[in-house]
Amino acid sequence: MERLMIESYITQYGWTYQLPENAPDTVITGLELSNGTPILLVFQLQSSWLRISAPAFSPMPEGDDWATFAETLLMLAGQSRLVKFAIDGARNLFLCVDIFTEPSLPYDQFALALDVLAHYTEATHQTLTLAGAQNPV
Repeated sequence: MERLMIESYITQYGWTYQLPENAPDTVITGLELSNGTPILLVFQLQSSWLRISAPAFSPMPEGDDWATFAETLLMLAGQSRLVKFAIDGARNLFLCVDIFTEPSLPYDQFALALDVLAHYTEATHQTLTLAGAQNPV
């Protein structure tokens, strides 16, 4: 899969996008939650995979006092078979979906993955933000 196809699929989905200068396999767009919160979405081609992610999805509490947050995160993670939570090396929580692109990725599978990610982003963002706020940074 090439970046041009991702661009085409995002346009067909009805969204606009941006192309970062120094990331040839990356496309950036976003969505707005029903409460007005903007969420960045990043599309990254990685070998035979496309990762669609919402980086810096929710604040993460620091230190040892984040058991409630972790419990909430694990509960939410168990509710989806397609979308997953991950933490990068800087302890940023992100929500993502990985789609296998070989031999090709049909538009309907792309749209379904984006639908599920958008729905799950809307459904979990407030819960995790509140859980993180109970254990502030």
